[in-house]
Amino acid sequence: MAYFLCAIISVFMFAYIETNQFKCVSAQYKFSINKSVVYSVLIVLLLYWTLLLGLQYEVGADYNSYIDIFSKLLRVDTYRTQKEYFFYYIAYFIVNNHIPPQLGFVVIAFIQCLFFFIFIRKLGLKYNFIFIFLYFFVCTAFYNQTNGIRQFVSANIFLVAVYYAYKKNIAFYMLSIILAAMFHRSAWFLMPFYFIFNISYNKTVLFIFLSVSIVISLISLDSLLESLYNLAGIKMYARYFNSSFRDYHFSLINKLTKYIYIPFYFLSLLSYNKLSNKDRWFYNAGFLSYCLKLIALSSFFIFRFALLFEIFLIFPLYYFVLYLIKRKNSGYCFNLILLFLFIATGFGLLCAKLLVFPTAEYKYQSIFSLFF
Repeated sequence: MAYFLCAIISVFMFAYIETNQFKCVSAQYKFSINKSVVYSVLIVLLLYWTLLLGLQYEVGADYNSYIDIFSKLLRVDTYRTQKEYFFYYIAYFIVNNHIPPQLGFVVIAFIQCLFFFIFIRKLGLKYNFIFIFLYFFVCTAFYNQTNGIRQFVSANIFLVAVYYAYKKNIAFYMLSIILAAMFHRSAWFLMPFYFIFNISYNKTVLFIFLSVSIVISLISLDSLLESLYNLAGIKMYARYFNSSFRDYHFSLINKLTKYIYIPFYFLSLLSYNKLSNKDRWFYNAGFLSYCLKLIALSSFFIFRFALLFEIFLIFPLYYFVLYLIKRKNSGYCFNLILLFLFIATGFGLLCAKLLVFPTAEYKYQSIFSLFF
C-alpha cells in the first residue's frame, strides 16, 4: 500500500507543477506558480521517495547482504578492490563512524532519487506527470532500487549521461559514466552507448529489432554465454550464471509480464513520424532499451546488465500515450479504447504486484514496523 500511495501522490504532485501557468476550468482566471514553489514541491517529493526507499526493512533479496556490508569493514574493502570508490567511501564512513547501517540505505536512496530528479528537470518533458505515471505503473525500477542498490545508483546516473549523449557532449557523457562506475563497475560497459544511441534509426529498423528480440527471448543463452565467459577466463559477474534467481527469471509468469507490453511497443511506432528530432532520439533510446530487456529474458547474466536501461523503456510508451490523446481527426474512439487498454494493463499489473499478491521487493515494510 505504501508504494501504491507513493505512486498516486507523485503523479498528482507532478501534474500540479506541470507548467508554471494553469487555467481554471472556467477559463476566466489565470495564475502562475512561482518557481520556488515548483522546487519546493520537488524537494518534498525527493525527500518522500528517499525516506520511503531508505527506510525499508528486510525488503528484497539484497537487504540483509547490504546491512552486513554497512556493518563490517571487512566486507567494505571488497569495493575498494573492485574500484567502486564512491560506494566504498560511503560504506567506509558509515562503518568507521558506527552509524546505524540502515542509514546507508537512506544515503543511497537519496543519490538514486536525486539523479532521477536532475534528469527530469534537464529533460524538460511537456507532460511529466504522464512520464511519472509510466515510471510507477509500467517500469519496475522504483521498486527494485534496494535490489542491487549500487547498480541502480549507476542506472540513475546513466539517465543524466544519456541526456549529455543527446546533447552530443561526449566529455560530460564519459564523466557521468565514470561517476556511475564508481558505484557499480558494470557501468564501464555503457561507454559505447554514446555512439549506439546517436545512430540514425527508422521505423523499419526498430520493427526488425523488436521482432528479433522476441525470438531471442524465447531461447536460453546462459549455457552459451557461460562457455564463452569461461573460455575468455573472465571472473567478473560469473556468479550470475548460477544465481538462485534464475528459475524465477526464466519462469513463464515473469516472461508474460514482459511480453504483455509488446503489442503497445509495436503500436507506438505509429507515433514515430509525428515526433520532433529530440523526441525521436529519446524514443529510439527507449525502444532499444526495451529490445535489450526482452533479450535479457534469455539470460540472467544479460538481465543484470539490462537493469541499467530499465527507466528508458518508458519513452516509447510516453510518446504513444501522447499520440493517442492528441490524435483526434480519425479513429478517435479506437484511440480511446487503446489508451484504456494500455492504462488498465499497467494499473492492473501494479495492483496485482502491490496490493493483491505482494511478494519480495513489492511487499513493503518499514523499519518503523519494528516499533509498532
